[in-house]
Amino acid sequence: DWQTRQKLTAINDSDAQIAAEAEREVLWVLDGHCNSPIAAYAEAQGERLRLTAEVLDLKGESVLRAQADGAIDAPRSLGRGVALDLIAQGAADIIARTRPR
Repeated sequence: DWQTRQKLTAINDSDAQIAAEAEREVLWVLDGHCNSPIAAYAEAQGERLRLTAEVLDLKGESVLRAQADGAIDAPRSLGRGVALDLIAQGAADIIARTRPR
C-alpha cells in the first residue's frame, strides 16, 4: 500500500537497492532457480556500478565469470549484459544440468 511504501522510502538504502536490481537481473536472464550455482555482486562506485557474476558447475571443474561497469541509473541493463556474457560462455548448459528433474 502507498503509506507503507512512503515509510520504507525513508529507510531505503538506494545504493543497496540499485545493486540488488543488477544482481536480480542476472538471475532472471540466466533463468536461475533454487539450485542454480550462480553468484552475483554489484557495488556502487560514485556514479558507476560494478557488477561481477559467476556460474559454477557442481563438480568444480568450471567457473564462468563476467564483470562490467555501467551507469548507476541503469542497473538492469548492466545485469542483462553480464548475464548475456555468461550465456555466451556456456552458463545455460551448466544451469540446465542443475535443474530438478
